Amino acid sequence: MVACRALHAVTRKGLTRLFESLDESVVKISEAHIPLADAPDARFVCFRTAVACREHLAILIGTPDCSAGVPVRLHSACLTGDVFGSLRCDCGDQLRQSIASLQALGGGVLLYLAQEGRGIGMANKLRAYSLQDRGRDTIDADLQLGFSPDERQYGIAATMLRSLGYDRI
Repeated sequence: MVACRALHAVTRKGLTRLFESLDESVVKISEAHIPLADAPDARFVCFRTAVACREHLAILIGTPDCSAGVPVRLHSACLTGDVFGSLRCDCGDQLRQSIASLQALGGGVLLYLAQEGRGIGMANKLRAYSLQDRGRDTIDADLQLGFSPDERQYGIAATMLRSLGYDRI
C-alpha cells in the first residue's frame, strides 16, 4: 500500500504551472459545517466536475496558517475501507489519522476525491478483488482488467485548492 502523503511543500510558481494545465470545469456547489470526532470545527465543501458529474469534497479542518503553506492530504474514496472497515486495505485508518493530524497541526485541508479503486470505480475494484482472491496482486489485477496501475487524476485536487484560495501547500 502507498504510504500517507499528507504534506508536501510546493512553490507558488510550481503550483501556478500545474493550475494552467487543468480542466477548469470544476464547480463549487455546496458547503456545510460538519463536526467530526477528531475535528469538531470541520467544514465540508462539495465540488462537481462537468465531465462525469463526479462530486469531490474539500474538508476544511481548523484554521490553517495560509502564510506558511496549507497542510493538505489527498485521499481517494474507498467505500470498502473508509466505511465498512475492509481488512484488504488501511484506507479508513489513513483517513481518520489524517483528520486527527490536520487538527493537531492547527488546521489543513483534506481532499476526498471520488476515485474509487485507484480510479477504476467500484465495479472494477470488485473485479480486481476477485482476481486478487486467485493470487494476483493489486497492480497485476488492474493490468489484467485493462487498466494502468493507477488511473487517478490529480488535477482536480489543484483546481479545488485554487478555488478555495490556497496557492501554496
